[in-house]
Amino acid sequence: MNGGTHSTFPIFAIAKSPDRRQFWHKPDIGSGYPQKPLPMLPDPPNFAPEPGIRIATLPSLAAQGRWRLDGLRAQGSHGYFWITRGQAQITVRSHTRGAGTNVLIYVPSGHVHGVALGKNIQGYAVWMHQDLPVPAPDHTVMIKAASIFEQGQITSYFEAIAQEDLSRGPGTDHATESWMTLLNVWIDRHQSRNDWQNGALDTGGTRLVNRFLERLERDFARGVAVADLAATLGVTPTHLSRVCRDYLGKPASGLLHDRIILQAKLNLLLEHSSITDIAAGLGIATPAYFSRLFKQQTGRTPGQFRTDARAGKIPNPPAKPRRVKPS
Repeated sequence: MNGGTHSTFPIFAIAKSPDRRQFWHKPDIGSGYPQKPLPMLPDPPNFAPEPGIRIATLPSLAAQGRWRLDGLRAQGSHGYFWITRGQAQITVRSHTRGAGTNVLIYVPSGHVHGVALGKNIQGYAVWMHQDLPVPAPDHTVMIKAASIFEQGQITSYFEAIAQEDLSRGPGTDHATESWMTLLNVWIDRHQSRNDWQNGALDTGGTRLVNRFLERLERDFARGVAVADLAATLGVTPTHLSRVCRDYLGKPASGLLHDRIILQAKLNLLLEHSSITDIAAGLGIATPAYFSRLFKQQTGRTPGQFRTDARAGKIPNPPAKPRRVKPS
């Protein structure tokens, strides 16, 4: 893949594996459209910070653990989500929306976001590293494909990228970037139908939440407290928590704990570091406190989670919808 510096934000990378699964793509777009299988993909990707373009089916991501996508965090790659069946809930910064069949969602790199996948979800997800020479929007996009032609057009871009990833033939990098360019051109040409309210919710509350999420993403692993974050934002912890609850359904302390625990889960699953080192890397000096916090949030000790997650024994229900302030 074309290079670029590694970001501190994790992105997915396809885990090359001989065990390939077939996920059937049956878009609900009318009786005249051919129903065909998605290309067979390797087992779902992990969070390795490898530059490039990575693709997976939404069913495979859901099977690996919905918690990986649902937790709010930023990434060093642009995210594209194409839903051909089922529903999802998307949160980008202070704004949460539901998305259904035949909806294309784009989230720019660096934007704190979470994607809650519903039952029987079908479709694709692609992550394109921010350093690749492919132009991409600087704002969130949600566009519903309006016709069978548009649905087939978008699906063809994702299928071509998946096929290139599987074949790994000469020129794959250039071909994949070309397909991503076409996908971004499609998004640009249909901006008039962008249903995401970029800037429309520019209130004091949304601005505070967005600034808080940016500080949280930057500092969550430095041992900061909500009071520290509130002070840097010029508000009281009580006011900050109330606004966070309004827009994201949780107080500031809950969002801070969620971000720490999400990173802890990823590190336990994907790294071989000791629990003491993982705790220290998250700004927690006492392993005993880390274990108590982790068990309080997950019902398992860090060691139990690592063992169960690697054995595929973590329960994987669809995430509960976020209860947020109407927008």
